[in-house]
Amino acid sequence: MIEIFSKRLLFANSEEEIIKKGEVVFENATAGIYSVNIPIDGLYEVIAVGGGGGCGQMALGGTQYTIAVSASGGSGAVVRGIFKISAGTLSVIVGALGKSATISSAGTSASTNGETSSVGLLCSAGGGGAGKAGWGNPVVQQGGAAGVVNSYDSSALVSSVLISNGNAGTFNRWYTGNRDGTISTSIVNSPYPPYGSGSAGSATTRYSGSASFTSTPGSAGYVKITYNGKA
Repeated sequence: MIEIFSKRLLFANSEEEIIKKGEVVFENATAGIYSVNIPIDGLYEVIAVGGGGGCGQMALGGTQYTIAVSASGGSGAVVRGIFKISAGTLSVIVGALGKSATISSAGTSASTNGETSSVGLLCSAGGGGAGKAGWGNPVVQQGGAAGVVNSYDSSALVSSVLISNGNAGTFNRWYTGNRDGTISTSIVNSPYPPYGSGSAGSATTRYSGSASFTSTPGSAGYVKITYNGKA
C-alpha cells in the first residue's frame, strides 16, 4: 500500500514538473505552419490574431489632371480565451501579412488580403482585407475589410478575454487640376496590437506624369499558447 502510494506521488510530482502554470508552450509572429506539442491535459490561454491586409496605392498625372489614392489594409481578427486542451499535437497557422501594391497607370493595384491564423480546431481568426486603389470610372478607392472571427470551439472555451473582428482600412484621395499632390493613410491596428495591423502608405502624383510611392508595412498574425493550470 505504501509502495503504491509512493509511486503515485512520484508520478504526480513528475507530471507537475513537465510544465508550470504561466509557461508559454508556443509563441510566434512569423507566418507559417507549425506543429505544437501540448504536454498535458489542462487549461491553456490561446491568443490568435489574423494577418493584416496589404495597402493599395495609385497615382496618375497629366496636363489636365492629377489623381492619387492610398487605401490601407484592414486589420486581423482576434480570439483570446482560456480553452480546455488535451495532450497531443496541435497544428498552428500564423497568418501572413498581405502584399501591398502600387500602380502608376490604368488598372487596379494588386494588393492582397492578410491570411488567417488558427489553432487546431479551437479557433480561427481571419486576416484583414486588402486596400484597393486604381483608375477607372469611377476611380477605385476602398479600404480593406476588417478581418472576421471565423470560428471558435465553444465547448472547449472556458472563458473569453477578447473575441473581436478586426478594424476596417481607410482611404484618402487627391484629385485636382494640373498640380502636384500627395495623399496618405495610416496603419490600421488590430484589437491586439502590434500584431495583425493593416499596411498603409502614401502616393504622390505630379502634373508632369511621374508618380512616387512610400509604404508602411503592417504586421503578420500572431499565436501564443500558455499553460493556465489543470482543468
